[in-house]
Amino acid sequence: MVTLIATTAGEYLTVDEGVYDAVIDSYTQEDDHPEYGPRVKIVVRITEEGDFLDSKVSGICSLKFSDKTKLRTWAEAAIGRKIED
Repeated sequence: MVTLIATTAGEYLTVDEGVYDAVIDSYTQEDDHPEYGPRVKIVVRITEEGDFLDSKVSGICSLKFSDKTKLRTWAEAAIGRKIED
C-alpha cells in the first residue's frame, strides 16, 4: 500500500498496491535530515484511467543514489530501465 496526502482535507488517503502509469508532478528540496543528509520530496501523479486517476503519491528520498535507495528505484521506474553504475 502506498500512502498519499489529500490536498483538500488534510487527511490521508490510500492507493491500492500495484503498478500504475504516472508522471512526475513536482519535486522540492527538503530540510537536511540529521542522520541521512540532504533530501528531496518527489510527487508523482497517476495518469492511468481508473479509481486513482490524478491521485498524487509522494515520497521523501535521501539524495544518496546507491542501488538500494528510494531515489534510484524511482529514477529507474521513471526511465523504464536499470541505471548502470
